[in-house]
Amino acid sequence: MVALAYDGALRREELVQLDVGDFEHAHRLIHLRAETTKSQRAREVAFGVTSSQLFVAYLNERRGMFGRIDGPLFRSASNRNYGKPLGPSTWSKTVEGIAHTTVHPHLPAPAADRSGPRRLDHRPDRPVRRPPRLGDHHAIHPSVRPGARCPAAPRVRIDPAGQGELAGSTGGSPVSATEPPAPASLAQHCAKTAAQSPVLKPEERAALSRLAGLDHQVIHERNRVALARLIDPLEAVSARWGNALTDSARNMLLMEVGRRSRAYWAWDEQIWTVFVASVTGEIRHRRRAHLVAWGYLFGGHRRLHHRVGMPKLRPLADFVFGHGAIDPALEQVCTLLERWETSPKSQPELVRSSVLDALLSAGSPHLKDVTLELLQDLVADHPASSARRRGLFKMSRVLAANGFIPEPLTGSHQQRGTRPETAASVPLEWLEMVRWRKISTNEPGTIRTKFPLLLVAGRWAAERHPEATSPQAWTRDIAAEYIADAVIAVRGQWAGHNRNRTGWGEPLSASGKAGRVDTIRSFFCDLIEWEWITPRFDPRRVLALPLSVRAGRDPDPRIIDDAAWAKLMTAKLTLTSDDLRAYGTPRAKAAGWHANYYPIEMIRALVGVWLFGGLRMDEIR
Repeated sequence: MVALAYDGALRREELVQLDVGDFEHAHRLIHLRAETTKSQRAREVAFGVTSSQLFVAYLNERRGMFGRIDGPLFRSASNRNYGKPLGPSTWSKTVEGIAHTTVHPHLPAPAADRSGPRRLDHRPDRPVRRPPRLGDHHAIHPSVRPGARCPAAPRVRIDPAGQGELAGSTGGSPVSATEPPAPASLAQHCAKTAAQSPVLKPEERAALSRLAGLDHQVIHERNRVALARLIDPLEAVSARWGNALTDSARNMLLMEVGRRSRAYWAWDEQIWTVFVASVTGEIRHRRRAHLVAWGYLFGGHRRLHHRVGMPKLRPLADFVFGHGAIDPALEQVCTLLERWETSPKSQPELVRSSVLDALLSAGSPHLKDVTLELLQDLVADHPASSARRRGLFKMSRVLAANGFIPEPLTGSHQQRGTRPETAASVPLEWLEMVRWRKISTNEPGTIRTKFPLLLVAGRWAAERHPEATSPQAWTRDIAAEYIADAVIAVRGQWAGHNRNRTGWGEPLSASGKAGRVDTIRSFFCDLIEWEWITPRFDPRRVLALPLSVRAGRDPDPRIIDDAAWAKLMTAKLTLTSDDLRAYGTPRAKAAGWHANYYPIEMIRALVGVWLFGGLRMDEIR
């Protein structure tokens, strides 16, 4: 891929969309189809002998891996997307990884001086290499006519005071190269920038208007000096990012500053959200992480990534905290979940993104800075069925196990009242006996379910029998009266302080009635067995579940009429793969890709078992 891209000067989209039939190997030519090119015009490019040899070797390897298949040439060998065509983003990540890890010994030395106009996307801290001359590569036709290159620009570094000089020159104004701030002083640097006046100066307005009127966004030295107050903080923060898209993202931000006539550090969250949301298109969309990072650092908008809907938070976390700063937190959470035998398949989707979301919202790469109140606010921002929300629950259990938060999250934490308000309506004598929950041998989930039902019994005793607010004072008649009231009780009755008003006033279901009766029976059995109270009745007989309630818990099957059965049989006999929901990315579906996760023969067998066996889902498994 590198050789073909180099020989044919192919763009990213042109390279990954090459088909096997696009190659004319006898003449070493590539036919680029019009639908794959940026200009929508077909063209032909040549490739060299070395690329031809590599192409033949790859075809042999490809045939052994995927067989003799036509279509896209370059296909994935990963287990997740085995045999699928490579996408533009995969190639971009590969090239970026090569750029960070490879230093070619034959690359020309960095140039110390360049002359001419300077582009906005030039980085002063990036070494500028000499462009290849026309005679450097004899086997490749030049893509630029001789003499068409623009004169090179001098490398200018500007200090916060607005002074600068040409790199490598001996004259001019004094120089003060801006060094990137250390991670420890990054917050102070951003706070110092945000303390400046957001009103643009006349020279800044003039420089931004001149830049907006240029087709190629070329910046000259005088404009650079005028915009030093806006550009230097961005470059100082992003100097450690090492991303080729940083310069173009900075240009987009400067153009938006010119349109709004207000410095970016004074924008509120709504302005940042509207601006980042307006960045559309596949190429421009990749700049979102840079823009959100600047809004996070200079504006303090820690939930901006959630407002704009960023699905991938790892690049943003590396920009904000530094590359690899959140790795210890991720490893700590994932290691403990693996020790608890949590499914490793759920960690990338459920846990890692949730940990990144929580750390970004907390403004720290350390788990100890995540609070229970913050987790509750994050859970409230996500729907009940979202993977991010389920990951936050798993993360809360890890934080509680390490002592960072007092207790893990529960699904009903927003519906129940606080413990002091909930217990205020329960008699003290009854609460003293409810210390049963601390030494009970039941499962923790069972104890959490029984505890509010025991409080219901204490409130009932305070209302109906104020003289029997202690379990020791309960008699056989009081116990029988409680069972009778539990059978006819409604939702919310004796519930105390509770924010969950769903279904209040409706009759309890058979399971709800059985829960109240079974809880009070097991409670009295434990108190008598532990000799906390003197037995005055047999709880197994007096507090037994009535037969009428027990019968209501049994399954209530219904007979399927002939018309419904005929429809089900017809659907089973005519079931095809087109009736099932296809899986795949939106781009693949738009391109006509249609495939089912399971074979259609397997689905037909399952439907037959379900129809004729009447089995439930867990029974079929």
